[in-house]
Amino acid sequence: MYLNNRYRLKWHLIYALALIILLSSCGGGGGSGGSDTTASSDATLSELRLEESILEQTFQTDQLHYSASVAFNQDTITLIPVATSADARIRINDTQLASGSRSEIALIVGQNLINIEVTSADYSTKVTYTLSVTRSPASSDASLSELGMMNADLDQTFQPSQTSYSASVGFLQTRIELSPVTADRGATLLINDTAVSSGGASTTIPLSEGLNLITLVVVAEDGVTSQRYSIEIVRQDAATFAQQGFLKANDATSFNGFGTSVAISDDTLVVGAAWAADQAGAAYVFINDGGSWRQQAYLVASNADGSNHPSYMPSFIRPAGDTFGSSVAISGNTIVVGAPYEDSSANGGEDDNSATYAGAAYVFTRSDGTWSQQAYLKASNAEGANANDRNGDRFGSSVAVSGDTLIVGAPLEDSASLSEDNNTALNAGAVYVFTRSDGIWNQQAYLKANPLDDEAEYLQIISSNIEDHFGSSVAISGDTLIVGAPNEDSSVFGDENEISEPRSGAVYVFSRSNNLWTRQALLKASNSDSQDKFGTYVAISGNTLAVGAPGEASSAHGTESDNTHYHAGAVYIFTRNEEQWNQQARLKASNANTFDLFGSSLAISGDMLVVGAPGEDSAANSGETDDSAAEAGAAYLFTRSDGIWSQQTFLKASNAEADDQFGDAVALSNQTLVVTAPDEDSSTDEGEADNSALSSGAAYIWE
Repeated sequence: MYLNNRYRLKWHLIYALALIILLSSCGGGGGSGGSDTTASSDATLSELRLEESILEQTFQTDQLHYSASVAFNQDTITLIPVATSADARIRINDTQLASGSRSEIALIVGQNLINIEVTSADYSTKVTYTLSVTRSPASSDASLSELGMMNADLDQTFQPSQTSYSASVGFLQTRIELSPVTADRGATLLINDTAVSSGGASTTIPLSEGLNLITLVVVAEDGVTSQRYSIEIVRQDAATFAQQGFLKANDATSFNGFGTSVAISDDTLVVGAAWAADQAGAAYVFINDGGSWRQQAYLVASNADGSNHPSYMPSFIRPAGDTFGSSVAISGNTIVVGAPYEDSSANGGEDDNSATYAGAAYVFTRSDGTWSQQAYLKASNAEGANANDRNGDRFGSSVAVSGDTLIVGAPLEDSASLSEDNNTALNAGAVYVFTRSDGIWNQQAYLKANPLDDEAEYLQIISSNIEDHFGSSVAISGDTLIVGAPNEDSSVFGDENEISEPRSGAVYVFSRSNNLWTRQALLKASNSDSQDKFGTYVAISGNTLAVGAPGEASSAHGTESDNTHYHAGAVYIFTRNEEQWNQQARLKASNANTFDLFGSSLAISGDMLVVGAPGEDSAANSGETDDSAAEAGAAYLFTRSDGIWSQQTFLKASNAEADDQFGDAVALSNQTLVVTAPDEDSSTDEGEADNSALSSGAAYIWE
């Protein structure tokens, strides 16, 4: 027993000695190959960040006390503490977290004390930082600091303490946009019982004729205090809607045709006069200056070319001049003017006259009130009249512009495919897309209605495309392009290549993606019929498209199949849902009659549509049913409410007379409506009743 204990003790001593040697070799006590593993005694923060707020003091490692403030609607705050030593331990209000991690702390109203305890890695040091966060009590401020309106002005100067206001708008203003701002950002806002955002966001409110009451209720952050504001807006009624202006060219002479075309953008109006300057053509630019319209510029082509016809030659005789101003379009400070009878070839230069009626388009831009020509555009395959085709391409017969994208129609272009030099489909028509970069315009696309892509269908497609006049009308909105082909021949139920309904007409919708244009839809009237010429004019506003069919033959109150009023005319409304277009309405004039040509011109803006009927026969003050002034012309204003379109008013020129062709062109922008009468006969200075300047033309303004 004794020997065993001695033996056991001996081995315990050996084990203890070995352990001492092992610990000595690993301890780093100055021997070669050793490493220092001493734990850090640093218990400081190198950074303290807050989300949703900021420290009121600049953070410093040796400063221990901080403060911050938040609004009442903020009930939490997030801290991100970063320790100077990565091994230090951090506790926030007794909850441990890793350095650099987020800690979300709930807040009560008033003062919230947050402790951030840092313990060094070796446990020798402990430092406590404090953060006092003050959460504000709920505000009782239920006032507005601003009350803005677009396209209208309050009758009173806005003051937060004044709660009742009034305003008046014209008949053309069917909606109002409000931009109210609450004085306290925590307050909530309701307009006509609908919650809206304060500040930059605006809300659109429909206006009916007469009195419209709009209520704005501000509920304070405390949920108890509230303030009610009211605005009484009176919209002019249709019965008192009247012509406000009468415009003439400053050099009005016989057969100028002032009003051949018209376009408007905000407070700038451009009127084409295709027969001016001996049929070379001109365009007149007007601006709204303090409520009255004055001429700002007179535009002519850089290569203007007129004719030598006698001065008495009426406008319906085929022109020998360029007819600059046959079409116009405007977007901001850019105006496009078409000259479909201009004679230069594609590459011959402006002074080349080797391609009769090939056509051209001209771009003008405004800088500091001065307009100058920026570009002269030709079709890449421009061709003139020849032995087989006496018409030429007529590039520039229609134009449209939106920002840096420009559209030009050539309805008598002859190709049957996307091969521009193919001339096997006489007068099929084409459309050209140009885009601007750094002031330079380049052709982006060449579009056809139904380009040949299957040789097996060659003869059928050629036959169906001939004389379609694709490009007679164009319209653009963003990346959506609308093209009218009023002589297209298919029926509403047939294949697009069949020709059972001559000149029934069609409209093509193209969309752009990654600078490539593809056909999105082919539209036909619901009662498509021969000679309706659906697509003679097109207009687009957002996802709403209007199409004129001046040859449509139904009566005012008849069914779609009624054909008792030859060329009375109709307008069709289509709306888009995603990429699908559907007919929403078919509109007729309230006094539809034979040869009124309702739908020869269109303009649409939001829920408002104006339609021209240059063949309508009533005199100035005789009412809709009078037919004593043949082709005096008329225009009709329609509005949409809950998807239903209805005629609001019947417009006549204040000096309406036979053959004036009032309604030949129309334009609509914001609160201004323009209707032209290119065959109106007064001179510049003699007043509306003067008839000394035959077909000098006029434009009429409603605001």
